[in-house]
Amino acid sequence: MVLTNLGQTAMTATDVMMMGRLGPDTLASGALGANLYFMPLIFGLGLMLA
Repeated sequence: MVLTNLGQTAMTATDVMMMGRLGPDTLASGALGANLYFMPLIFGLGLMLA
């Protein structure tokens, strides 16, 4: 679970850095979308591994 969490965080950080070149609105929406995706992912992993 720890490795999955680290991998997902690294992918999200890479995606947000690549979107940074497109402008502040794109960067903000990408970061918000990544956070909204991350919450259910961690919740689902917790349910599966419990």
